Amino acid sequence: MVGEGRRQCSGLRMYRSRVHWRRRPTLEELGLPGAGHALPPAEQCGSRRGVSVDPRLPRSHTPTSRTTLLRPGTGLTFTLCIRFVMAKTNSFDVSTGVDLQEVDNAVNQARKEVATRYDFRGTNCTIEFDREGGNLRLDADDDYKRTALLGILREKMARRGVPVKNMDEGSPEQGSMGRSRQRIDLKQGIDSDTAKRISKAIRDQSFKKVQVQIQGEELRVTAPSRDTLQEVMAFLKAQDYGVELQFGNYR
Repeated sequence: MVGEGRRQCSGLRMYRSRVHWRRRPTLEELGLPGAGHALPPAEQCGSRRGVSVDPRLPRSHTPTSRTTLLRPGTGLTFTLCIRFVMAKTNSFDVSTGVDLQEVDNAVNQARKEVATRYDFRGTNCTIEFDREGGNLRLDADDDYKRTALLGILREKMARRGVPVKNMDEGSPEQGSMGRSRQRIDLKQGIDSDTAKRISKAIRDQSFKKVQVQIQGEELRVTAPSRDTLQEVMAFLKAQDYGVELQFGNYR
């Protein structure tokens, strides 16, 4: 006896279900009043689970889930073969960060320019880069020289492709003999508050079936439609969250 049907099962679509009996039973043995009626539900039968479905596999390679069922009181067994197909979703990740090697290159170029510029001759202005700590320290003779030093550093950063938005510039500090110092932290991830702002902004736009998950210092945006994801991406690019948003893992 072979039965075919279509139903919704745990969020998955069940396209075919074939029931193969070891021998052809009668309707009375099955307890069915006539042909065309549904088979007994699984919760009323003993079962032994077989091959499971791996949702990571492509649709064409999704295996069949096999369940052996026992009809109580009849001694009959049958195998239920179900092929599951996962609903297709698309996603991309939102993150931020800087390439520390490019930062190092920009700092070296800024130092060379300071050493050759006329207005810096005879001064003691330095740029220190702490790669492990992810920060920069400017030290200049006075506020005017520090401001000029910061301008050179920004220019070199932009030319090396380092997002200037990710430079968290601290307040200048006055040292002895009128010297001026400043610390700059490099943002290497989306902080919790900014992530919540981005998530809320996407939800407020009411994009169709779009979901946002905060995953540490990144966000994952998922939707059934790639066109919708493109709209979300364009929306985020037009916003200013104090960091340079980067989009990756588009799939």
